Amino acid sequence: YVYNVSSVSGLSTDASSAVNLFLTSQIRNSHFRRQE
Repeated sequence: YVYNVSSVSGLSTDASSAVNLFLTSQIRNSHFRRQE
């Protein structure tokens, strides 16, 4: 099979952005818990 580089890089970008969003939400959740 031949894979498009753009599609592969797009998938990796989506994955990294999803991880960044997850980590950001986790940091916010822990920050809110500490303030309580």
